[in-house]
Amino acid sequence: MGYNAYACVVVGLQLKERQLYHDVSRRGCDHRETSFAYCPGCGKATRETYSDPIEGYEPDDLRFKDFDAVMSGQESDTIYIGRELCRLGSRDDAQRVSWTPEDVAAELQCALRGTGLWAPEKFSVWVFLYESY
Repeated sequence: MGYNAYACVVVGLQLKERQLYHDVSRRGCDHRETSFAYCPGCGKATRETYSDPIEGYEPDDLRFKDFDAVMSGQESDTIYIGRELCRLGSRDDAQRVSWTPEDVAAELQCALRGTGLWAPEKFSVWVFLYESY
């Protein structure tokens, strides 16, 4: 049995993952639409509500447009959108980036325009330690 740990730094915005979805109402079946709540032909609800990712969010790839989407291991419903740096547990690994937090904030604010998700108080440098035994 071994131990593995690595640090992860995200320069970005903290959100609840459900904020990256919106509800969409769709037909529940293919029969003629009626004013009833349930279809008289098959018994299914005539309208059903689904949660779809907002434009630009790819939950399977953990991406939002050109940004990383990082889930916190501690809080499963919290997600961080921004630039991610992860390093394995070696002290020799150092990485210099070509962007500043101010750059990321400006780009992210632009990418989130029209979503209502930008909140300057939720933008920061977030640090995680992932451990496995």
